[in-house]
Amino acid sequence: MTDTADYEVGIAELGDWDASTGWVRSQAYSAGVLLSSSNASTWTPHQTADLAFRLLGAKFTAARKTILFGTINLTGVTDIMPMAEVQRTGADTDATFVLTQGSVEIARMQAWQGISFEQPLSGEYTASVELFGDTKYSPLLGRGPQILTAKIAETGDYVSRSFTCGTGRRVMVTTEEFVPSEASVEVYVETAQDIWTIAGHSEAEQIGDGWVRYRRFVPCNLPATRLKIILQGSSSARPLVQNISAVILSA
Repeated sequence: MTDTADYEVGIAELGDWDASTGWVRSQAYSAGVLLSSSNASTWTPHQTADLAFRLLGAKFTAARKTILFGTINLTGVTDIMPMAEVQRTGADTDATFVLTQGSVEIARMQAWQGISFEQPLSGEYTASVELFGDTKYSPLLGRGPQILTAKIAETGDYVSRSFTCGTGRRVMVTTEEFVPSEASVEVYVETAQDIWTIAGHSEAEQIGDGWVRYRRFVPCNLPATRLKIILQGSSSARPLVQNISAVILSA
């Protein structure tokens, strides 16, 4: 079935002489036997023979290689993440992305690993990737790697969708918050059309690792209401809020 007239195959059969290894005394491959066919439809098995082949493999001369991507100009960047497809072909293979400024190493990252900086980055930086392997295995780096940069805002807000409340009711808002000393989180409830009332802390419970669960209670007299959460912080003080819920209670 080959598309050329210049071809040949090597067959190893039990009992024959091999110029490279001597007499063929055992079956080298336990899985399968040689099959032959003149029409690629009906196949004949040969239980004492196998197809001989030469296996070619790479033998790398270095265990580490650095690939430079070039320089990038950053202004006020607080977060960075390399986006690249990396295939680790062996247990000891790896690819590490490195960001440097001059001779100073700023960050080392894995692909799709985001890094946050307390002080914003500004100036010219060099991006590179270090490939680690051994004589047999090398990591594979896909085409078109990119570096994603972001700037954190000092303020941000979240407004929930509206939910049913009612006249003479109370809203219990529960949040879990991580708030550094230089940051703040404020929770508001809509108490009139586009009028927001701040909800002060009513209950606080430490839940570990700096996180606190808060419950806040605000009167509600609207058929439907919404929540608003305003966060203030910086690259060195980042507030976090999770597990937000609201429950309607009687007055």
